[in-house]
Amino acid sequence: MSGKTETLAEPVEVLDCLGDEYSVRILSALTDDEMSAKGISEELDIPIATVYRRIDDLDETGLIEFEGKALTQEDKRVKVYRSYIDELRVFFEPDEPQVEMKRYSEAQRSIDEAWKRIQR
Repeated sequence: MSGKTETLAEPVEVLDCLGDEYSVRILSALTDDEMSAKGISEELDIPIATVYRRIDDLDETGLIEFEGKALTQEDKRVKVYRSYIDELRVFFEPDEPQVEMKRYSEAQRSIDEAWKRIQR
């Protein structure tokens, strides 16, 4: 179930973002499941302010997506994020690098959503 491949408009920004250790760890964590900033901070032991900055960077570059709001155990609504990247490719061209991203297909996203509902 492969998705569509797109060439990213700002390849240098994407590479800068991926050059940061925290961003890469956050991106990896969000590949498996949606999480809130607080959840990321606690699971990965990253300061919360750093998590918010990296989430902004990852969201701006299109590497993660805002999934919606979830209810915490304290009955608070928090934003949750997720990555649907299946593959990233970097091509080093003479002028500037190119980054291609392939996302999960819509069918795979639907399966993920159904599985999430079953687990609740």
